[in-house]
Amino acid sequence: MESIFEQYKSLSNRYQELGNDYQKLQEKQRQVEKYVTELEAKLTNLEKDYQKLVFAKAIGLTEQQKKDNHLMLSRLIAEIDKCLKLLKESNL
Repeated sequence: MESIFEQYKSLSNRYQELGNDYQKLQEKQRQVEKYVTELEAKLTNLEKDYQKLVFAKAIGLTEQQKKDNHLMLSRLIAEIDKCLKLLKESNL
């Protein structure tokens, strides 16, 4: 049978381990939040680029250029949306 001292030591060690795990999770959360912020900034930039393309369209791109640009932007936005969804689902 464990003595009270051994039980205390065991609980103390476990408490320390949990504290370390908590700190690691907090750091991971900060990293994820930073990544989400970066993705949101990229999305904002893509939206600005899209508005520029809309304006450029008004001044005369070929139909193929319009299609290519629209397809490229659609793919980039879809990729960022997927990343944001995965990050929000991970809830770190």
